[in-house]
Amino acid sequence: MVFLVIKGTEYSAMFAAGFGIESSTFFQLYFLVTGFHALHIVFGLLLLAIGAWQRDLDTLETAAAFWHLLDLLWVVIFPVVYLPR
Repeated sequence: MVFLVIKGTEYSAMFAAGFGIESSTFFQLYFLVTGFHALHIVFGLLLLAIGAWQRDLDTLETAAAFWHLLDLLWVVIFPVVYLPR
C-alpha cells in the first residue's frame, strides 16, 4: 500500500509540474510501466485479502506466489526507471 501512496503522490506532483504521458517517451514508458505495476499491486492485495478472508490455503498460496512475482518484477523495474537518470 505504501507503493500506491508514493506513486499517487509522485504522479500528482508530476502532473502539477506539467509532466504527463504526452511529455516525452520517457514519461510515456514511466507512467505505463509504473501504472501497470500499481494495477497489479491492487490485484495482488485483493487476492491476498480474499485468501485471508476465505481461509483457503490454496488461494492464499497462489496470492503469495503472485505477490512474490510482483516483488521480482519491481527488482527489474526499479533500476530500469530510476537508475539511468
